[in-house]
Amino acid sequence: PPGRAKQARLRPSSNWWGREDERATRRAIDAETAPRVDFQCLGTRQNWRAFADVALPFRNWSPRVAERAAFLWNATAPKADKIVALYHRVAANERQYQRCLPTDGFYAAARRRFETKIFPGKTVRYATSAYQFRGAEHVEAVLGPGVVTLDDEDPAVVLAALSNADAATFSWGSFSWWVAYFTGGPVLYDGFLRNASALDATGCADLLRAAPRDDVSRFADEHLPASWGA
Repeated sequence: PPGRAKQARLRPSSNWWGREDERATRRAIDAETAPRVDFQCLGTRQNWRAFADVALPFRNWSPRVAERAAFLWNATAPKADKIVALYHRVAANERQYQRCLPTDGFYAAARRRFETKIFPGKTVRYATSAYQFRGAEHVEAVLGPGVVTLDDEDPAVVLAALSNADAATFSWGSFSWWVAYFTGGPVLYDGFLRNASALDATGCADLLRAAPRDDVSRFADEHLPASWGA
């Protein structure tokens, strides 16, 4: 129940908005005394090494979330040998994230790789959330045809449902990261996220630098698990 979930103390992380707040290079966020969510991770750059020992307990969803997620998944998810979560951060009104998202052609190439290299000889289907998309045509324009959308008024239910997928893609942002991480299967991301020069060129580097001593080249090694592929 809320307020009784397991807690894990993690190392402090430099915030992503340091350049917007010159008063401090670090900012602490107090935990709610009676949290309304099962898990909340704010203002942090997910470091897969930091979560390696504590992430799995977070998948012990509350009974309410688990039940709704199971119903959503069983009722909506496509029927196939393998299902891949293609959660995409649309960032329609977040200009700072626009150029951090996968480049044109990424999803088509990722789908081909899932179907021919990762799961050869298997039927592969795709699922996502319609959050921030402008409708079915927009989903198809970005992710390709035949992608099923799973949605609920509670984001935790969507996260729990999509974590049932066999594999995933990572676009940008915490929600996409956790969907990919929780699937526990193969994950693909756009290769430019491992290129410090490319990140600098997009302007995304400003989101990653929390202090002058931060090196953008550290981002990939800290944020992207070694098992994920570009």
